[in-house]
Amino acid sequence: MVPARELLRMDMIEAYVAELDKALRGPRATKADLLAEARDGLLDAADAYEDAGLDRRDAERRAVAEFGAVPEIACDYQTELGLAQGRRTALLIFFVLAAQPVLWRLTRHLAGGVGYHSPGYRLVEETVSWMGSATLFAAILVATAAGYGVRYLGARRGSSGSPGSSPSRSAWSSPCSGCC
Repeated sequence: MVPARELLRMDMIEAYVAELDKALRGPRATKADLLAEARDGLLDAADAYEDAGLDRRDAERRAVAEFGAVPEIACDYQTELGLAQGRRTALLIFFVLAAQPVLWRLTRHLAGGVGYHSPGYRLVEETVSWMGSATLFAAILVATAAGYGVRYLGARRGSSGSPGSSPSRSAWSSPCSGCC
């Protein structure tokens, strides 16, 4: 929570975004994009309310109230950050494991091909080869699924960002019960 003294020095939207920032955990770049998008949406809504005749303070208060409570919004955004982190982790696993066949062949070459024709060596080589391939495939699958999850199943699907609308919770978003 943002201390009351800070709330007095900050405008309503910045205080809301600061509180949302403290509630979220995940990749910095994705989190910064989400916070910038929330701030821009809130500012646009407040501008529209101000154009409709409200003073700035009331316009910001109404925009923040209609956007939703921080714990609820944080849970929706956290779902998206979790998908982004999963994709990032899967890509890291993919690149690390992509080097495995090269290192395996280099090690075999440096060892002078010792035991290359033995049944035990062939079993180990086949096992490592198949497991590496399966893991690479799984990493690509997870990275792709997480990318589609962020793009199509994200928690903010259906929000328009216009005054009077609030982000809708999709059926795919995490049912947060105070976890965020």
